[in-house]
Amino acid sequence: MANTQWEKWAKDYYGQLVGCTIKEFRIENDSEIDEGFDSQFPVFILEKKGYRDCKVSVSQDEEGNGSGFLFIEDNKGE
Repeated sequence: MANTQWEKWAKDYYGQLVGCTIKEFRIENDSEIDEGFDSQFPVFILEKKGYRDCKVSVSQDEEGNGSGFLFIEDNKGE
């Protein structure tokens, strides 16, 4: 199955999270909100051995126009 350009980008971009552990969850505080925006983003702080911690903010789109929703589903096998 051939990968589209977007699929390749998504695998590279989101794939960097593989192996990370959620270290912290929080909602952004007012000082972290960009000027002109009024919504606070859900934030996950992730850690991975040998790497610096990274911050993952959940947004409605890649332009950061507002906070969004992350579907969390059961990952049980059949």
